[in-house]
Amino acid sequence: MKLFVISDIHGSLTQLKKALNQFDKLQADKLILLGDLYYHGPRNKLPEGYDSMGCANLLNQYEDKIIAIKGNCDAEVDEMISKFKFQTSYELNFNSKKLYFTHGHHEIENMDNYDIIFVGHSHIYRCEKINSTLIVNPGSISLPKADNSSNYLVVENNTISFYDINSNKLINKINF
Repeated sequence: MKLFVISDIHGSLTQLKKALNQFDKLQADKLILLGDLYYHGPRNKLPEGYDSMGCANLLNQYEDKIIAIKGNCDAEVDEMISKFKFQTSYELNFNSKKLYFTHGHHEIENMDNYDIIFVGHSHIYRCEKINSTLIVNPGSISLPKADNSSNYLVVENNTISFYDINSNKLINKINF
C-alpha cells in the first residue's frame, strides 16, 4: 500500500492540482488530508489560486481514495460540500506499525501507543522522535511557514519520503 499525505491546503486550487498530479503519477492507494482543506483562516493570507469550491469539486473526484482529517479551519459547511467524511483522527496498521493521523491542534493522548503520528496544523515540516514515537508533519502545500517549502509525503513499504511540491525533489527520506 502507498499513502500520499498532504496538509493545510487552505483552498489553494493551484497547489492542490500539483499534489493530485503527483498522487496520480505515483499511483498511490490512499490520499490522506491532514485538515484545513478549504478556508484560508483569519491569520493567513489568501493562498495562490484560492478557490475553495474548486478544491472541493476536485477532491470529490477522489472520494473513494480520501481519508480526511478535520482541521481547526474546517467547518460544518465544508463537510456539506464534500462527498467524503471528515474524521477527527484515523488509525491504521501499516507494515506492522501503528500509525495515527490527526490535524495536530489538540493534544495527542497516549502518544506511546503509536509508532508514527502524522500531524499538520503548524505549516512547518517536522520529523522527530519523542520517546519511541516518530512525529511527522509534511508542512503545508499552500502556506508554508518558517522558510519551509510546500511539501507532501509518501509512505510506502517502511519509508516516509518528503518532497517539495513545486519541484517534486526529494527533501528527506526516513526509514521506519
